[in-house]
Amino acid sequence: VYFISDGNCYSYQNLAQEWKMVTGRRVVLVRVPTWTAFVAAWFNEWLSREGSIFNRDKVRELVQECWVCSCEKAKLELGFEPEVSLERGLRESLSWYQEMGWV
Repeated sequence: VYFISDGNCYSYQNLAQEWKMVTGRRVVLVRVPTWTAFVAAWFNEWLSREGSIFNRDKVRELVQECWVCSCEKAKLELGFEPEVSLERGLRESLSWYQEMGWV
């Protein structure tokens, strides 16, 4: 198993700023107290008989500052070097979504 990453840690604020640069649109970050998110997730789990993508595990993921994985194994064994910046990746992803007619 190899993890592929540029090795940087991006906060939601970093992502919002990059997205604003890529799209030229205003981005509004809405801060929700952690306890409120947990209560909402619990309530959503209780209402959803078949499960939901918004649950307490998802809240635990969302409240982390960032998620980082090490690509050292890929560098050592495969010679991997990151070539795509966050901005370029966002631009390419947005372009693909537009080509597919999803946005």
